[in-house]
Amino acid sequence: MITFIPFYFSLKIPAMICITLAMTCMVLYLRDFKTKIADFYSVIIVLSMIYIWSGYFLPQTVL
Repeated sequence: MITFIPFYFSLKIPAMICITLAMTCMVLYLRDFKTKIADFYSVIIVLSMIYIWSGYFLPQTVL
């Protein structure tokens, strides 16, 4: 189990980086519209990114 956790975590790090880059690109793309709808979507994207990151880190702290 101890050898499994770092391998499992090393697989998650590239996924977290890709998710973060994709989310920031979407936020920057939506900010170019300069509308209330784009700000609303950017807030949703940031909240979902925080939710995804917490979903990655909370099981690690439990283990």
